[in-house]
Amino acid sequence: MEDEPIEFHKTFLDILQKRDPLEGMDFNYLKIRSELLQDIIDTAPYYLQGINREQILIDTHKDYYIARDIMTNSVYMCFRNLLMLDFDNVDGIVELLTSDKTHSWKIYKTTRGFHAFCVSHEYEYRKRETVELMLKYKDIDIDYIRFCYLRGYCVRLNKKFYQDMNTGNYIYIATTNSENVIQKLDLLTDLHIEKCKEYTSDLNINGCELFGAIKQ
Repeated sequence: MEDEPIEFHKTFLDILQKRDPLEGMDFNYLKIRSELLQDIIDTAPYYLQGINREQILIDTHKDYYIARDIMTNSVYMCFRNLLMLDFDNVDGIVELLTSDKTHSWKIYKTTRGFHAFCVSHEYEYRKRETVELMLKYKDIDIDYIRFCYLRGYCVRLNKKFYQDMNTGNYIYIATTNSENVIQKLDLLTDLHIEKCKEYTSDLNINGCELFGAIKQ
């Protein structure tokens, strides 16, 4: 029988306490390869320092955790296997995802673009094939992909200080290939939307997240 997964926040504790398997790996920034996919994997030890910041744990589960970043006041939800794509460019994104007959995407309009949650497949965040999938979509922030590889799929729950307090973070657009939806992933996505409502008046006091580690 397989071991029960640990509470997911403990993987981030390993980063904070320098116990992560990537810690101490040989790294030379001057020897980055030209292939972007391999770059993201090879440079991961360097980027660990960008997320080694004080956090307050709010909630934990084997599939996710919720925490507050003290430096930015970002309240975020980080998923173990619920892959999320963040698009800042809105042109043709819905059509692009709809044309994908392999995956089911639950798509939301955000203040700056779209978030698409993969609700048909579970993706381990430190797998090469996961990075490869995310890189297929040209409008994805490369730094976001880097940090997903390091710690999982993080999405901010509270608003930035300049956003309208009277509007929601998300507008539901569509679910593609609904016959392929895995109920657990669908429910985790819905849980994220509900958690956003809990932090409507809890502002992120910093205008931008350092290094792109948390997306909204």
